[in-house]
Amino acid sequence: MKNTLLTFIALGSAVLSASAQGLDSSTATAIKNHFSSVLEGKDEKYVSDIKIPYSDIATYRSSVWDQWKDANDGYSEIKLPTLPTRYDGQLRIPAVWEIPADLEPQASLKYAWGRLGSSSDACPLIIFLHGSGAKETEWELAKTLAPSFDSKPAIYFIPQFPNEELNGVNYRRWWQKGKQWVWEKIIRQVNLRDEIDINKVYFIGISEGAYGSQRLGTYYADYLAGIAPMAGGEPLNNAPCENLRHVAVHFRTGSNDNGFYRSTLTQACGDSLDLLQQQYPDGYVHDVKTVAGADHTLPKYGEAFPWLVQQTRTTNPKHINWEDYTMDGNWRKGFYNIEVTRRSFPINCNRTYYQMDIDGNNINMQVRGLYYETTNDYNNPYGDDLVLNFNRHYATTTSGEFKVYLNNDLVDLSKPVTLTVNGKKMFNSKLQPNLADMVNSTALFYDKERVYPTHIDVNLDNMTADGPTSGIDSLTADDADENAPIEYYNLQGIRIEKPTEKGIYIRRQGSKATKIAIH
Repeated sequence: MKNTLLTFIALGSAVLSASAQGLDSSTATAIKNHFSSVLEGKDEKYVSDIKIPYSDIATYRSSVWDQWKDANDGYSEIKLPTLPTRYDGQLRIPAVWEIPADLEPQASLKYAWGRLGSSSDACPLIIFLHGSGAKETEWELAKTLAPSFDSKPAIYFIPQFPNEELNGVNYRRWWQKGKQWVWEKIIRQVNLRDEIDINKVYFIGISEGAYGSQRLGTYYADYLAGIAPMAGGEPLNNAPCENLRHVAVHFRTGSNDNGFYRSTLTQACGDSLDLLQQQYPDGYVHDVKTVAGADHTLPKYGEAFPWLVQQTRTTNPKHINWEDYTMDGNWRKGFYNIEVTRRSFPINCNRTYYQMDIDGNNINMQVRGLYYETTNDYNNPYGDDLVLNFNRHYATTTSGEFKVYLNNDLVDLSKPVTLTVNGKKMFNSKLQPNLADMVNSTALFYDKERVYPTHIDVNLDNMTADGPTSGIDSLTADDADENAPIEYYNLQGIRIEKPTEKGIYIRRQGSKATKIAIH
């Protein structure tokens, strides 16, 4: 074999640097084609060695988002129609969305869509979920109530259940996987619309719609500014309040609304949010009450709106509490700036609880497994699925993988970043912005506020960072283990055997890593 010389090189050099003018035509085409494949359902990561100078992050962020918009424009699907600047007397019914049959059979979802009030500016979006009575009656009630709410100007999306019961299955639930397909389609499409303020998106609902808005609020919290359930009350294991740190909650249920323990569970939600706000005073804004003397019909459904539409989404919070759980069998791929790439749970646990706190350029995370122990000690006529009382049990997670995406709203990317997970320093280095992370975070979140230029990979199995991203500029930590085995990675962070081909690689020993060049 030909002799190979490994030479240590200065860590500040770049393999490929991006142009200050933005994407060249061939790269732009490749990114658009990748986005098109993502929209068609292919689950692949974009790979690129292109690094981006710190001064050009905004330029490239805009260019990547333009390619995402172009790919969506060319994607064959029914779009949300453009709206006139003024409400024209009725909420329109522009289209029917056919939910994929493998998610819900024979599911044609009708919706009303329109602007209430006049505005030439971007407006809040209110997704209004009706109750579980006869779907035509409930839908008409929601469409009638919406113009009476003090929320103008606002854009409303008011869907109707596609099915009530079919083949013995009750489909009167807004959180089922077929409807999740709808919410994620809406999230993707409204992020492309100039007439919608994506930082003012709200779920509201009455009765079954209250259950839906409470569940969806905790599941999709990173896209929302607020929720307003009315006459509901989910068990908190279905809708953990911890996820609502940056989502404003307005909740009303009648004090005499005792069916399915609605008033009791509404109060439980309020109590939980009270405790969380005491612990984390920066968040958990809420106004939760039971209405004295009211039953399942509330005297004032529009009470929430003057308060609710003043709330604005926190797009890149430095403090996150996330209980990662399944909804109708589906997991979220990520939450705020965290992407889960491999789940693993301690014994008995079936959820993961992430806590992230950023102070300057220091990121501290706690990652724990979690399970709920039901402690109902009464005769529950509604079955074991309706949990009033429980204990949470936590265990430190020692397996699994995730990514922490970062931008200059979260840290100063021109300086070294430290990441500590479960008390162990996992990363201490400078991060280089790169094109691959911008593309992959866009495809993951569909969110113009979350086009992230870099990330840190974390592998909990051995409590070390599992390989650098494609753009890491320096990887030297201050707690290197000189006795650890030597490992090699390419610039995409993929572990390889000892390299022999010409190129630039990462040589890692314990927590210390250095770029090397093979000539």
